[in-house]
Amino acid sequence: MIYIGNYKDWIQQEWIDYLLTTDGTPRPQTTSENPNSPEFRKAASVGYDLTKIYWYHYTNTNNTFPLPLELPFDNNRNHIWWFIKMNPGMFMPMHKDPHAVEEKNVKRYWIALQDYEEGHIHINAGQFLSNYKKGDMYMYDDPTAIHGACNIGYNPRIVFNFSTYD
Repeated sequence: MIYIGNYKDWIQQEWIDYLLTTDGTPRPQTTSENPNSPEFRKAASVGYDLTKIYWYHYTNTNNTFPLPLELPFDNNRNHIWWFIKMNPGMFMPMHKDPHAVEEKNVKRYWIALQDYEEGHIHINAGQFLSNYKKGDMYMYDDPTAIHGACNIGYNPRIVFNFSTYD
């Protein structure tokens, strides 16, 4: 992952408060929003129960994030954005984002909404991301790279993701 810079001033405290006090769309539990990718089918085949809740997803497209938000840059390109919350014990199996594979010229970004805590794990293409600060933004070297996350810590883990594309 490529470090872009710190965007702490862009993050709104009301976003953090909302995420910490509200559950978004439970994933992958909801059938209509269930991730459908080779990696999630593989996860199911080795015993992951995709009917359980492993993380919460928030976005403006499913009305789970009602607060105003503008991307910190690249607003002139097509884009999607989403927040992820993982309470302690939650995880996201290794996967690729379908939009990153389907769209053209994708740029994929990840922003920490809190300082790194032991147990807040993000792995991208075999790299473990740690020691980040609130607002640190990274761009995926390869937006189609396999990645996953988990929270084996003691506090909720919240992050913001967005992708831009042609």
